[in-house]
Amino acid sequence: MITSIKKYDLAVAYRIYPKISKKPYFDFNSKLELADLSLHSFREATNTLKIKIWALLDDCPPNYKELFLKYFPKGDLEFIFLKGEGNRNTFHRQIEILCTQKDSDLVYFAEDDYLYLPGQFSLLTGFLHENPGAFVSPYDHSDNYSYEINQRGNSIKLFNNHHFRTANSTCLTFMTSCQTLQRTRKVFESYSDGNHDASLWFSLTKPNFIYPLWHLRQMFCDRFVMSLAARAWRYCSVQILAGKKRQLWVPIPSIATHLDKPFVAPAVDWAKIKSELEM
Repeated sequence: MITSIKKYDLAVAYRIYPKISKKPYFDFNSKLELADLSLHSFREATNTLKIKIWALLDDCPPNYKELFLKYFPKGDLEFIFLKGEGNRNTFHRQIEILCTQKDSDLVYFAEDDYLYLPGQFSLLTGFLHENPGAFVSPYDHSDNYSYEINQRGNSIKLFNNHHFRTANSTCLTFMTSCQTLQRTRKVFESYSDGNHDASLWFSLTKPNFIYPLWHLRQMFCDRFVMSLAARAWRYCSVQILAGKKRQLWVPIPSIATHLDKPFVAPAVDWAKIKSELEM
């Protein structure tokens, strides 16, 4: 169990970019409107926790800084102004910040296009305190149901009357301990070198389909998944061969969703959550 005497319950590196890069689940007039909804829901989700936030503003106009000041105390915020560094480089900056910060034992990587359920984030921090060395995502990705290989060999735990299930991969919004992040840092840094997010997760969770001999026995694995496994070997072979197998957990039902339209988390009325936040 993780025990802490740190000032904050959670250290957050929240990266934000002022353009819409994917098809959002809802119609927005601008990225600022989407970012406002996401940040508002994040504030409501974390309202029982003391959190420190590093806001990575990548080529953002001044009104994006005002969004953070609108929802969080100034003393709990640090702003980092970047000039169009892009997705991979800003993720690398998140790693640097969260590996070296001294404010919290638990760390969270946040992207700017998620919608969160109110008051639920303490489930994640509580779960990690009971499961040190693991990773947890707030997002029950739809890929967990659309790929057969993601439905094999899962474990389920009940924590505070909420189910958590193991997953093979997720996106780049997740939580872990600072110590675990430091020990797996090189794996996550491979993303900045060109690795895929799913591939780096595969090297950590080590599902059977990542091993070449498995493909000789099980020829039904689709080409996309095989390409991800190959990329995992290319960038993270040392972790696959010699690194510790890690568990990645997701809540069921999801307590957040990526707002990328094709991949919204199932079993939650996200339109209702959005309407309640806008009231």
